[in-house]
Amino acid sequence: MNSLKSKTWKALVVIIALSANTEGIADSGKLTRVQFHSKALEGNLLGDSPKREVLVYLPPSYKTKKAKRYPVVYLLHGNSASDTKPDSNPAVRWAVDVNKPSGRYNQRGIKTIMDSSIENGGVKEMIVVMPNGRNKYRGSHYVNSPVSGNWADHIARDLVSFIDGKYRTIKSRDSRALTGYSMGGRGTLILGMKYPDVFGAIYAMSGGIMNFENFPLTEEDAKVWKSVLSLKSLDKAGAPSIRLLGLSAAFSPNPNSKPFFVDYQYRLEEGRLKPNPEVQKRWLKFDPVRMVDTHKEALLSLNGFRFDCGRVDFLIGANRALAKKLKEANIPHQYDEYDARHGEKRNLRLEQEVLPYFSMMLKFDEEN
Repeated sequence: MNSLKSKTWKALVVIIALSANTEGIADSGKLTRVQFHSKALEGNLLGDSPKREVLVYLPPSYKTKKAKRYPVVYLLHGNSASDTKPDSNPAVRWAVDVNKPSGRYNQRGIKTIMDSSIENGGVKEMIVVMPNGRNKYRGSHYVNSPVSGNWADHIARDLVSFIDGKYRTIKSRDSRALTGYSMGGRGTLILGMKYPDVFGAIYAMSGGIMNFENFPLTEEDAKVWKSVLSLKSLDKAGAPSIRLLGLSAAFSPNPNSKPFFVDYQYRLEEGRLKPNPEVQKRWLKFDPVRMVDTHKEALLSLNGFRFDCGRVDFLIGANRALAKKLKEANIPHQYDEYDARHGEKRNLRLEQEVLPYFSMMLKFDEEN
């Protein structure tokens, strides 16, 4: 385990220990880890366990106000291709306070954010659920796949059912929100469109909106595709290559294509990349920009719909394309841009924008 990851896990252990020791204090919530079995992930071809770990933040009054029920925010992490341990949990990134000398990624973890925001009145008390969406290819992309498993059902059905059964939640879409960053942002948009009966409000942060048909393949992208197409096993695969395998397993799975069970967007002919149009069409079915036309009623049913992206984020063009499409379709939404590259200000946006937004949009138990 590398030193940064070791420090991250140690920080999580410290947070959980501290929250366990202070759970009776009025101004402190509790961060805990639980596991549950997801039927939606049984029998996946990647061999990932259907037993999944989830981080859960419980607000300060949860222990003392036994009759009170709470709305729930589901928080999806991004792609974890930079992690080297196959069983690591990227949801930890949401949980811990991180302070690095460079200052670029300094951020407050979810317990610190929620405790302080509740105390100063910035947000109301909510349960925050952080699932582990990592698989063998390091990113499930939160969609149903005959190869990697039914990750959309895992989140929207199995996980929601588990949380509603274990904790005192308000069991209504009007009290249930979904948000996420990057891969989690795209997952938020897709799940919000496909499960409007489950989530009443969504907020996608720097969503990995594909919309690749409008953006030419970069030289670096072409290099990675060539590397992927030459792979015989995962042993020698770099992080960018594994990321493309994960995307392919989600958007163009093929259970009969060994060893990776995927169809590729491109093929090599005499050393040059050539597109596979039929495969690209399959990917586009999961492009939120394209999905607007086929899921308009679902989007119109949302009580709240917001998304954002950094102005110097490489995903800014695709997010602007989504905003343009929504405006043309007359679908109510709020789109914001801010000064940041991809990966910057993630938790800050969560603290200053996302959680306060859900505090306004969700239905709360006001009687207790």
